[in-house]
Amino acid sequence: MEDFSSCCASTTFANEISIASPFSSLEHAITVARDIWFCKLNARCWLEAISGRFCSNEFLETTNEVTIQELDEWGSIYEEKFGYVFVTCTSGRIFEDILAELKTCYRNRHVVELDIASKEEMKYIELHIIELLSKKSV
Repeated sequence: MEDFSSCCASTTFANEISIASPFSSLEHAITVARDIWFCKLNARCWLEAISGRFCSNEFLETTNEVTIQELDEWGSIYEEKFGYVFVTCTSGRIFEDILAELKTCYRNRHVVELDIASKEEMKYIELHIIELLSKKSV
């Protein structure tokens, strides 16, 4: 059994995907991960995974102090409303787009936002699975 705990903070997810391993291919692993995430886990497992996510500001290196402060303020407001950090894939995106998405998502109802956050979290899980299995194949 593989140790997938580095891919997701949900212990249930990590256990389920470990039990399902080994996989015949990377595509097979991703398909199984999506099935577990979207069909077998409940909202508590999603929240456990999201609560294990840290707020990544690596894309902010090219922005100024005012924009960093605005993102921080909106991130705090979002977390206060929903109870978890704003989850979105930032790779290749500009600050203004991410901030606009954060402001838009803030207007969502809790159930709608959890659905969106769970899909965004799955993107991170997929990236971590690719990284983990790529290391194993080297």
